[in-house]
Amino acid sequence: MSRQLTVDGVRIADDAPCYVIAEIGHNHQGDVEKAKQLISSAHEWGANAVKLQKRSNRTLYTREFYEQPYDNEFSFGRTYGEHREALELDA
Repeated sequence: MSRQLTVDGVRIADDAPCYVIAEIGHNHQGDVEKAKQLISSAHEWGANAVKLQKRSNRTLYTREFYEQPYDNEFSFGRTYGEHREALELDA
């Protein structure tokens, strides 16, 4: 017996083509327009879905780690917490 389910009208089963989920993660860098471009690109390349991430940085990190200076050429903030918050999409 074949395992199967349907997601958004697409049949997913052992004997069906792969259902491809593109991992966008935080590559949008907190920019909604960039996120939309990445979603469009994933669709153009045949992805069936995309996966984004949303984190609660203040809950995830200790206060000490969150507030430590983050001096990096690719930094989006003075502290690691500011950097991580800048990479989040507003919910």
